Formats: sequence, structure tokens, C-alpha cells
Amino acid sequence: MTRLRPYPTYAKTTSAWNPILPTGWRTARLKHVSTALPGGTPDTSVDDYWLTDDTGIPWISIGDMSGRKTITTTGKSLTERGFSSKTLPLGRPSQILFAMYASVGEVSILDIEATWNQALLGINPVPTSIDGQYLYYVLKAVNGRLPELYRSNTQNNLNADQVSNFEVPVPPLDDQKIIGEYLNEETARIDELIAKQERLIELLAEKRQAIITHAVTHGLDPSAPIKPSDTPSLGDLPAHWSHCQLKQAAIKVTDGAHVSPETENGEYDFVSTKDMGQSGIDFEGSLKTSAESYQSLVLAGCQPHAGDLLFSKDGTIGRTTVVNENREFVVASSLIIIRPNADRVFNKYLDFACQSKPIQSQVSSYTKGAGLPRLSIASLRRVRIPLPPLHEQMDIAENLAARTSTIDHLRRCAHDVIGLLRERRSALISAAVTGKINVREGAA
Repeated sequence: MTRLRPYPTYAKTTSAWNPILPTGWRTARLKHVSTALPGGTPDTSVDDYWLTDDTGIPWISIGDMSGRKTITTTGKSLTERGFSSKTLPLGRPSQILFAMYASVGEVSILDIEATWNQALLGINPVPTSIDGQYLYYVLKAVNGRLPELYRSNTQNNLNADQVSNFEVPVPPLDDQKIIGEYLNEETARIDELIAKQERLIELLAEKRQAIITHAVTHGLDPSAPIKPSDTPSLGDLPAHWSHCQLKQAAIKVTDGAHVSPETENGEYDFVSTKDMGQSGIDFEGSLKTSAESYQSLVLAGCQPHAGDLLFSKDGTIGRTTVVNENREFVVASSLIIIRPNADRVFNKYLDFACQSKPIQSQVSSYTKGAGLPRLSIASLRRVRIPLPPLHEQMDIAENLAARTSTIDHLRRCAHDVIGLLRERRSALISAAVTGKINVREGAA
């Protein structure tokens, strides 16, 4: 049975990794135990070079790698002409790909013959020096040591020479294979647990939306008479309800700043879609803009007030939150500020309504753009919302706040579990490839 125990004797500490490596292990530059080839991108304006199906030569971008240990499919492929237009490598199954730009440190293994773009480095282990599965896990463990090598403050990136000069621990080949097999088995178990938590989050999100949708389209009284709304997207509504376009229930519907904030001497929060979380706005993680820039953006109408609803319109579309405090901040153009007409609509009811399936479906139908989806303000203004009497809106909002709080708590717990599992996975990989645990069968 495999045991997780330290190796009995140790060599001196290495400068790059700073673990104490077991006797018999050594370190080597990556270029001394493997060969590496950068990729490239044929001219994207030449239609004859590109295919959107899998009939050509698979071409890998970072998006094809994200979160995947093995690559079996790609979003794009090249024609023979496209492949020949540049000097591109052709990788074989078992080749390792390492991301040098953007998602720096992403690592995947090819399961198909393919080529790749210039952001990726194809790494071929020298079989007599290093095992491919073991090297994959070493490169996963390298991730935490990358920030000191980044060459840019605006976009983290590395070059091929830096990657080739990574110092990696090299145990005897037999040990490498044992470590690779052990990590395949153990990380698969962890990944299965992560997948179960992710599925739980999906089911909880579906249940949450179903609860919200029923309440904002049928109310809380099951005996209330129902009638067709004459709006297909809304379906049947209680007979005493009305419905209207969002612009008819709001005093203001506008987006945030269409300029980049001045971040030097930043004092004021500049909030965008990325700062919108389950629990509201993450001010700690937001950009900070200068007092002068802040004042100009306030004059431009980019400052939400307490009680306003923020609605994300770029990237992750349809995220919402109510501004619950008089805090001095401005928002980016990725967010729409909705100031409800308090005589017609209760802001917290509107928040829940915007999360319901009928409204999200309308928003989806108005969304444009495949690469970066966008929703226009004009389109959001046209979205139709159910409109119960004001006192019912307040009752519905109070009821939904209570019913969704438990679901939200469970979702947060599941996210926390995923975080802990990923930390466990990273720690296990790092410990195994540096000999801090001995995974050899029968180790004493």
C-alpha cells in the first residue's frame, strides 16, 4: 500500500525550490531534460487558413487549455494552407503545453496531434531524463513561483527562455513514474470531489432561480386568479398584476464610465462587473481612481446612489446587486445603474425579478457578440417585468430574501470546499514532486 511518509535521508537545499530534496535526487534546468517549441498564429484575416470545425489541423489557444489536464478538442482548426503559412510545430499525444501569456502557468497534455499559438510553449520530455506525467506535475507545482519572473505589471507573461531555464527537481526515473501514477490517482479523487461540489452549486442555482421565478410571476397567494399576460416571455400572471418595460419603472437607466480611470493616487472605488459577487460589491478588490477623476465621473452620472440597482451588461451579463449604503464610488461602463421609481417598484423586488428566468431569457435574447457578449442599455430598457402592487412587491422581496439566504449559504460553503480541495491538490502535488512525501510502495 502506498504510504505518505518522508524519504529517510536528504540532500542540501536547492536555491530555486528551497525544499530539502531526498538523496539521489538532483535538479536540472528544464532545457536540459526536455525540448521546447513556441507556436504561432496564421493570419486571421485569411479565411482559407481557418476552420471552425474539427476537420482540419487542431489549433490550440489558452482558452482550449483552461482547467483541462488533457486536450482532446479545440475551438478552431487550420487548413493545410493555414498550417503551411507559418513555421508551426505539430505536437503529438503526450506532449506538454505551458502557457506563457495571460493565464500564465496553465499546463495541459496533448491527447491529439495539434499545433498551438504563440502564447503556448510545447514541451517534449527527454525520455531518458524525465517522465512526461511527472514533468506535468512539476510544471503544475512551478505555478506558485512564477510571479517573481513576470516581466510586466499590466499583463503577467514569460518568454520561452525563462521557461526553459526553470530549475526542476529530478528524482530517479523509476521514482518519477511512481510519483506520476500516484498523483494521477490522488488528483483524480480530488477532482471528482470538486466536480460534485460544482454540480451542487449548479443545482442550488437552478433551485434558487426556480423559487424566484415562481414568486415574481405567480406571487405568494396560490389561490390568486391567473390570466395570460399577453407577453410570451412572462406567461401567465396573477389577474390583478400588471407588467411594463423596465424604463417605465425607473427614473434612471444609464451605464458607467466609458473612459479608463486615473489610478495614480487612487482614493475612490471604481467598480466593474468583476467586483460583483454573491454577497454584493467587493470594494476591497476594486480599482481606485483619483479624486479629480472621481469628481469628473460623478458629474458624468457614473455614481450610484443608495437604493440603486446595478446590472452587469458586459462579459458575465445579468449579475445584479442593490446598493445598500451611501458610499462614494463610481462604476465602469460594464455596469448599468437602474434607479427605480419608488412609487411603482420596490428596489429589492426588482433585484429578484431581474434574476428570474423570464427576465434573464429576455436579456439573453437581446445579448450580442460571441467573443465578448454585450447588452445595450436600450435593450435592457425594453425588458418587460411583472409588476404586482407595491405592498406585494415588498412581501415577495422579504419572502425571497429569507428563502434564498439558506441556498446562498450552501453555495458559499460549496465554493469554500472547492477552494480547500484545490489547495489540498496543489499542496499534494508540490509535496510529491519535491520528495516531502514518499509515495513508493512499501516505504518505511
